[in-house]
Amino acid sequence: MALTVLSCHFTDYYLLFTDYCLLITEKSIHDAR
Repeated sequence: MALTVLSCHFTDYYLLFTDYCLLITEKSIHDAR
């Protein structure tokens, strides 16, 4: 049970981290223009 909860939280953090990376990348590209 604990493993399932941990897995769910890991997925949430992974998606959050991915969104953050995409946001930074888009900002960098925008600033570079």
